[in-house]
Amino acid sequence: DADDDAPAKESLPQTTGITQPPVVASCVRVMVEQQRLNEKSMRKALELLPKIVKFHNWFFTARDANNTGRVSIHHPWESGMDNSPAWDSALDNVVVSPDLPYYERKDTTHVDSDMRPTQLQYDRFITLVLSFKDVDYDPELCSKTSQFRVA
Repeated sequence: DADDDAPAKESLPQTTGITQPPVVASCVRVMVEQQRLNEKSMRKALELLPKIVKFHNWFFTARDANNTGRVSIHHPWESGMDNSPAWDSALDNVVVSPDLPYYERKDTTHVDSDMRPTQLQYDRFITLVLSFKDVDYDPELCSKTSQFRVA
């Protein structure tokens, strides 16, 4: 069951419910194929396989709610290319919550304004995060209600 694979909702550290791209399998594969792993290291790599499979199974179940065979991300931060202009058109469709609470951006003190998202873009990011929280990070509800679904 996909719910059994999802992180605990009340777990620490606290989280936004946003995941990372499922690239760990590719990373382990490259390590195994390109490195001369000793027996102990190879055993450790093999021990990761059930966890990697579990994560991928969760991803394919939780992020393909309509059974299309296409996994989607629900937030630009899940892409590995967080602030890429590639997400601008999809992000433009996100309606900022009128109840968006005050929040303090941490990037304004150390990142040049030309290199960081606009305030409107960041408001959209936070709107998405709070929409996931509103449905208690339920994967099916996030898939159905997210204003940002990109496959």
